[in-house]
Amino acid sequence: MAITEELLARFSSEDLRMEHWIGDAGNGPIRVGYASKYRAQAFGERLENLVVLRLAELYLIRAEARLRSGNPSGARDDLNTVRRRAGIPPSAADDDALHSAIQEERQRELFAEWGHRWCDLKRWGILDSAMTSIKPHWASSSALFPIPEDQIRYNPYLTQNPDY
Repeated sequence: MAITEELLARFSSEDLRMEHWIGDAGNGPIRVGYASKYRAQAFGERLENLVVLRLAELYLIRAEARLRSGNPSGARDDLNTVRRRAGIPPSAADDDALHSAIQEERQRELFAEWGHRWCDLKRWGILDSAMTSIKPHWASSSALFPIPEDQIRYNPYLTQNPDY
């Protein structure tokens, strides 16, 4: 699956994740990046374990929690632990810009993994703005799944989500 130019641009040249996690299927001056984080296979068999939760994700979860609980220095420490492992300099974000720095790091660190980006955008309340930039006909109601009809029959107090 191709990676957008926007995502590719978020990685700095010294970021080790570019080298190890992004393949290049480009031809000549045209560069087409694709996710290649988990790729060890032999005759269709996976040689790598399925990764559900990684240490870097835990650091980023704690960074966001620390920031929300009024501990920006702890949040910065956690963010910089992830950045250090990626081979990039510590974040220079001040306390006001720290949340944006954590958001950007989550995007770089967790791309192509388990729908993290979708859940992050919903949690941060910026799903609509992110989706309208890539899907011009995006509707806010698209963020909700339909409620199964049998559940609505079992519970008369449930109403179907909009547009279903």
